[in-house]
Amino acid sequence: MREVLSAALSYPDTSLKMGVGGPAELLFIVEHDGAISNLRAIAPDSLCSRMLCRAAQEKFSRWIPAEANGRPVRQLQCLLFYFHPAAGKVYFIGEKMPDFYSFHSIDDFLALQPDDLYKYKIRTTAETLPFKVQAQQIPEAARNARVNAQVNIRFYVNQHGVLEKTEALNDPGYGMAEAAIAYGQQFKYWIPDCLYDTCMGFSKERVVQFRGDSAGLAASDHVFEANDFPGWQSKGVVDEIYIPENERPILKKNVLRIKLTVEKDGKVSNPQLSGTADSLFYKYALQYLDSYQNRWAPYYYCDIKVRTGYLRYLYYDPLAQKCYVLDRDPEKFPPPDLERVYRPEETDVPPRHQFGDYALRNLHRNIWEYPEAARAAGIEGTVRMFVVIRPNGSVNAEIDRGLAGVCDQLALRIVRDENFKFTPAYKNGYPVSCRIEVEIPFFMDK
Repeated sequence: MREVLSAALSYPDTSLKMGVGGPAELLFIVEHDGAISNLRAIAPDSLCSRMLCRAAQEKFSRWIPAEANGRPVRQLQCLLFYFHPAAGKVYFIGEKMPDFYSFHSIDDFLALQPDDLYKYKIRTTAETLPFKVQAQQIPEAARNARVNAQVNIRFYVNQHGVLEKTEALNDPGYGMAEAAIAYGQQFKYWIPDCLYDTCMGFSKERVVQFRGDSAGLAASDHVFEANDFPGWQSKGVVDEIYIPENERPILKKNVLRIKLTVEKDGKVSNPQLSGTADSLFYKYALQYLDSYQNRWAPYYYCDIKVRTGYLRYLYYDPLAQKCYVLDRDPEKFPPPDLERVYRPEETDVPPRHQFGDYALRNLHRNIWEYPEAARAAGIEGTVRMFVVIRPNGSVNAEIDRGLAGVCDQLALRIVRDENFKFTPAYKNGYPVSCRIEVEIPFFMDK
């Protein structure tokens, strides 16, 4: 299908000259006999829609119908495209189920008028566009030294899907950082993360690997420390250990350091415990190690399994009466109150929308219709919510000042939408829960 469609797609000259572009959906029903009907396109403009419909009618108007219980049935199909004005090409992304169809029947789809097609939520995910990649070049100095190394590079892509900058996050030497940047500069055009007609810039990381001696690396017994890998980032709390309520008052503030090695087959070896913890705390540390004995995955360095060293810290907070497993030293980086929900001004790094302020301002566009019940009653105003952004970036929302039942429910759905994602707030290097205020306006003339 990709080959047939790629040959049939052409960017309308007028649309290209005007810089019109973005995601598009082609929807149709495959009938019992394999013919297509109710062909409709949601595209950046009418010329793009007409081109997609013409390509569908000419190139793939016959299908093998779907079957249920041995009989052919009708089925709604959805194909996703992207019109990239900077590259001057139309790309076929693939097949998907339209979000509308998840909640409505085919009859509802047939009843839609062309002007109502915006009810479909076209969604793309940030990815690079297909092109012929030039082979990665290994610097001569690295080749002669038979060096194995990884370079993490980060792409910065604007909302139009054009690469603006590539940077190396680490430099192993031998000219490998420069070679990795040169390799990454080839990925010039991308499909940005889009929600209907709002596309957002983003940054994305990729690992570039230089293998000068694969056989030597596979045979090596060297232990690679997980904290030293490029791109490693502290998660703060990795796990939590349950302690019976009757034993919690007995424990005081304890810190126990656990150093262990995960072998190439995933087994744990050489666990070493150190610290000034009492014997009761040691018991829980041993129970933790025993429960996780077969749950560690070996690390891949340059696509080869290697031995990996991990550091974990068991920390008991007598105030919260909780025992945390941390990935950083609590004596050097004392954890804050991990159970508390902070205000943005109380954190070292406040929460931030993953695609920046531009996405947050445009988040509400075309996600919902004004509720008919509220429109009929003449209800207008603003719904204010408290949104808690958890340490993993997920959100929880509750209404602080409501407007009407339908508006409140709609505002909660918008906040809980998949595009409402944040990077968490940080306090002393630990991700913490943070509460922000979000207002959703409901005005009939806007």
